[in-house]
Amino acid sequence: IVVRGNEKVLRARLADAEFFFEEDKKTSLIDLYQRLSTIVFHVKLGTLKDKVDRLSSICRFLSARLNYDDVSKMEKAIKIVKSDLLTHMVGEFPELQGTMGRIYAEVQGEDREVAVSIEEHYLPSSGNGALPQTQLGSIIAIADKIDSVVSFFSVGLTPTGNLDPYALRRQTLGVIKIVIDKKLHVPVAELIKIAYESGKDIN
Repeated sequence: IVVRGNEKVLRARLADAEFFFEEDKKTSLIDLYQRLSTIVFHVKLGTLKDKVDRLSSICRFLSARLNYDDVSKMEKAIKIVKSDLLTHMVGEFPELQGTMGRIYAEVQGEDREVAVSIEEHYLPSSGNGALPQTQLGSIIAIADKIDSVVSFFSVGLTPTGNLDPYALRRQTLGVIKIVIDKKLHVPVAELIKIAYESGKDIN
């Protein structure tokens, strides 16, 4: 009875996932980019589109410093890096953020490195989690994390004691681990300044 009950639930969930997957494929990730303006990142920090737009400035700086010269590929990746958050699949299965972005990008014929960077920019997702393997994924991962840290600190939302609701400590450690793993030479003070100024430009 327990087995049959679980099978019934699993079949229903898998059927839902199949439906969401087919529906999501009807809309391109680049079309979803503009709709990011409908999702609030934080009441003091604007929308998800604002965050993505901030990433553009930070990534341009990092690309110049780290000799990543495919700017068009980078700009395309940034525009769609958060788009899967608007898909039916991620709405129903939030733990698949990034993973579904990569899959949908591949289905839509995006460049392999662009697709992989969508998944990699969330890494590491835990203290001992996997790190980005591509240069583009590493750049966007650093930019995304440093933007969150600088943005929240700039409006006075900092970790206190055991409380760190925005995971700023984890994101800071993520930046450090990527930099060490990839042996990157990044001027931290200048990176923080760029992140702070990109927020002022948009907000």
